[in-house]
Amino acid sequence: MVSKIIKSLCIVQLAILFASCSNMQNVAYIKNYESYQADTTRAQYEMRFQPKDVVDVLFFQPEDQSVVLPMALQAHAVIKADNPTLVGGSQSLSYIIDNEGNIEIPLLGKVHIAGETKKSAEAIIKEKAYKYIRRDRDLYVNVSLCEFPITVDGEVAKPNVFNIPSQRVNIFEALAMAGDIKITGRKDNVMILRLEVDGTRTVHRLDMTDVNVINSPYYYLQQRDIVYVEPTDLQKQEKYFGNMTNVMISGVSVAVSIGSLLFQILN
Repeated sequence: MVSKIIKSLCIVQLAILFASCSNMQNVAYIKNYESYQADTTRAQYEMRFQPKDVVDVLFFQPEDQSVVLPMALQAHAVIKADNPTLVGGSQSLSYIIDNEGNIEIPLLGKVHIAGETKKSAEAIIKEKAYKYIRRDRDLYVNVSLCEFPITVDGEVAKPNVFNIPSQRVNIFEALAMAGDIKITGRKDNVMILRLEVDGTRTVHRLDMTDVNVINSPYYYLQQRDIVYVEPTDLQKQEKYFGNMTNVMISGVSVAVSIGSLLFQILN
């Protein structure tokens, strides 16, 4: 009986060893770099605003800053005419984009900017502002995103939420910030959970071992993306076989103890 248990233990350990050897093939990221062809038709990445984003909107008129005060002052604030709240000679306020994709600016009303790039959002706001300002006056509008958070979770060394100051990060950079994928993580099936402009969540999968991941529309992450690295089959096997091994070792110990006791009794 003891010999059978020991034999079973050896088989289990060999299975784990073979699984480890096969998993070593998945350690490298890109394997087929020789076949890479740049996708010249894909547009350059640009961040687009989404519902729930917090944005700063800054108005500046170099000749007479007072002309933009009606648009720049907070609706609930009481501003004295002789003491306007100026930020570097300009007016800057923060807004939260609502579920419909709008921000509400004093005087201008609701302005839809969800799905727009920084440049296009500024153009939309500027066009609305020219209803109240003469077009022969220079008007500068700057719209900036206050936060660009991403989450990296799963089989990485340092899962965390990261705020990206540059508002531009690709999947490799995100994984590097999280300490890289662990040996127990799958590089061929990294999940991107994305909040779309319409409020729905979508799931996309990236094969980090394929050089063409660079051409994927999900290569660059968007604000509030969640990157999840799944465990490999090896980790699941190790957990299963580890539990089985502990049971077998316990069984062997009991069998040896019983065998030793019987040997002493019979002799």
